[in-house]
Amino acid sequence: MVGVAEAIVASPHGLRSYANATWGARCGKTARRVPRGGAGTRRQAGSARTLRRKAETQGTLLWLQRARPASTHHNVNHWKLLVLFDQRVNDPQMRKAIRGFLKAGVLEGNTLSHPEEGTPQGGPASPLLANIYLNFLDRVWQRQGRALGEMVRYADDLVILCRTREAAERALELLKATLARLDLEIHPEKTRIVDLRDGSEGFDFLGFHHRRVPSRRQPGRAYLQRWPSKRAQNSIRRRIRETTAPRALLSLSLGEMVARIAPTVRGWGAYFRWGNSATVFAHIDEYVIERLVIFLRKKHHWPNRRWRKDARGGGAKALLGSARLPRLSGTVRYGVPATATR
Repeated sequence: MVGVAEAIVASPHGLRSYANATWGARCGKTARRVPRGGAGTRRQAGSARTLRRKAETQGTLLWLQRARPASTHHNVNHWKLLVLFDQRVNDPQMRKAIRGFLKAGVLEGNTLSHPEEGTPQGGPASPLLANIYLNFLDRVWQRQGRALGEMVRYADDLVILCRTREAAERALELLKATLARLDLEIHPEKTRIVDLRDGSEGFDFLGFHHRRVPSRRQPGRAYLQRWPSKRAQNSIRRRIRETTAPRALLSLSLGEMVARIAPTVRGWGAYFRWGNSATVFAHIDEYVIERLVIFLRKKHHWPNRRWRKDARGGGAKALLGSARLPRLSGTVRYGVPATATR
């Protein structure tokens, strides 16, 4: 309750002076960017679509730097966080509450610890505090880094769009130096410089894989497209498999099993439908059918040969046709048309 109250009271103060490149935990700004009918798109509607627009309105996009600080929630310096908080919110009572929130301790199992650094991950006030802490990076970038490239940041995940590799390398050095002033460092495995010129490389950001794809209708032009990343696809497949695989659920009817997996599939699709996800959605639809056929085979003790025959056009297909399966195909929304780049 205290964390929720802190987030409600501090948010109006903290949101006023955030940089335009910042999207994480900014419900007021992000909600205005959500396309109609997309409650599940709030997380990526602003940052991912702004990334696409900035990438394609700058002319020929050459280089992109994908970066992420290592363990932001665990390495936040409490004293520096309170100093940055005082610069944004003039409220002694709120400052006292925030300090108590940071010093409250973390309960892991039966062990209570009181770390001197970091914020409680998962708390309602944690995203707000992380944004206040990293807003220092935004201000430094506005003064010193804008000539190097455009930065788009969602919480502790960010990309920097640069025109040359030299600019990308200089931007990386500035990023490292700025984060060092916050007692943070770059995550070595999640930070890299990507060449987007010929479409041979891409990058993952907010669950989407971004890559320049040549235009079919306009030779010599390319679009920055996005679709669910391999990690996102593996995640939904794992969740579907874990829902349909347990033998303890074989007593359920087909309709009951469909009702169990439908919210998961629809929720995942509501987030990823804003992009170029048609091909991936078709594959996920096929996987849902495959898992339900396996469920029916186990339930009715069908032999493998009959299962394959039925899956291609027999009893299983007829049974699945009578069920209201969650379908992702046909739900893709492309939003604002992209601008092709040469």
